[in-house]
Amino acid sequence: MAKKQNGYYFDCFVNLAERACEAARYLRGMVEDFTPAALEEQMEAMHEIEHAADLERHAVVEKLIREFLPPIESEDILALLDKIDDLTDYIEEISRELYMYRIRSVRPEASQLAGLICQCCEVLKLALMEFKDFRRSVSLKEHMVKLNELEETGDILHRDAIRQLYGDCDNPVEVLRWTQIFESMENCCDAAEQVGELMQIIIMKNS
Repeated sequence: MAKKQNGYYFDCFVNLAERACEAARYLRGMVEDFTPAALEEQMEAMHEIEHAADLERHAVVEKLIREFLPPIESEDILALLDKIDDLTDYIEEISRELYMYRIRSVRPEASQLAGLICQCCEVLKLALMEFKDFRRSVSLKEHMVKLNELEETGDILHRDAIRQLYGDCDNPVEVLRWTQIFESMENCCDAAEQVGELMQIIIMKNS
């Protein structure tokens, strides 16, 4: 990989991770300053972030189709693009659920999970910034470990959130709504870790 270095693709990975960070920060703002009347407008704004990420991904794929000698296998580049894009898609899905389910107030556990999603995205971006120099990077492994730790924290927060929900909510419709939203939030943490796992596989293939 180092011999065939091409910074374009690695920079694009970072750019797409920044889109995920942007979506995560927007979601955190939605949850922390929750305004039911603004949900439709916020959902549309979130879609604009996701759409911009899709356009960036499409541009990279178009270049990859014409690439003679990419720095890593084309299939790996495409897979990594898709995994990062999945993360942004999952974050957008939460904004849609808040709108579709007509949520009128936010449970405190949602704020915790939204903050954790932001952490996952930021750490993932740091890892991707180090990715092209994986042979020499002293911090890449630390970022990978941190991603795993954050995903485990997400599992715990999700478990505790569901337990609390079923303990203090008597409205079965509300229980169903928040069960799905919490599941979607946990999926975001899982998606960030899955990007890290794919990075590790690519590194091993190119070592």
